[in-house]
Amino acid sequence: MIENCEKALGNIKNLEDVDLMKLISTISIGVLAEILFGYDWKQNSKSTYPFENGNGEVEELELMDFMAKLVLSYTDEYLNPIASLVPTLAKYNLINPFKRNNRNYKCLKKTIIDIADKSKDTNSVANKLRECEGLTDDEKVDDLILLIMAGHDTTAHSIVSCLYFVSKSPEFYEQLREELESNELRSKATFKDNLNLDSLQDLNYLSC
Repeated sequence: MIENCEKALGNIKNLEDVDLMKLISTISIGVLAEILFGYDWKQNSKSTYPFENGNGEVEELELMDFMAKLVLSYTDEYLNPIASLVPTLAKYNLINPFKRNNRNYKCLKKTIIDIADKSKDTNSVANKLRECEGLTDDEKVDDLILLIMAGHDTTAHSIVSCLYFVSKSPEFYEQLREELESNELRSKATFKDNLNLDSLQDLNYLSC
């Protein structure tokens, strides 16, 4: 988690230009990907993947950007009136955007299977799922994709909402800052050494 945060924050050049939702979304996808697919998921993935856009053009995207964009595409699909007016067209992916989203989903599915197969992390959710009975291989992969696509979005929205309300309350912000400082969790030099389950449980104001 810390590495994902450091990488994302390290890429910021101008704070005024930061899209906070996109930044937090990228971090949450990275954290969830390590949990679901293994600590070595980045080593096992390609640099980019072909994503088919609404205008028909194919764009090469990193895996995290691919998933984030697919989530937005499914949101547009859900709001498409055709889904309600002629559900058969949507159910069987006979026209766009349903047909296009289905192709992008198949690409993602193939990618996830490949990453999971190459992973050496025996504690990943993907590897644990292989031991589960009662689910087909397709269902297991679908569950993994659902977890990361739905999980990262709700997590990102929750974090951004919290940050927004903290920024609107200077008094609350100062109390949080004081608590983090007293537990030596504000300084970059001491943050990693002091961040553990016990120290988090001592943050009474943060967790209230």
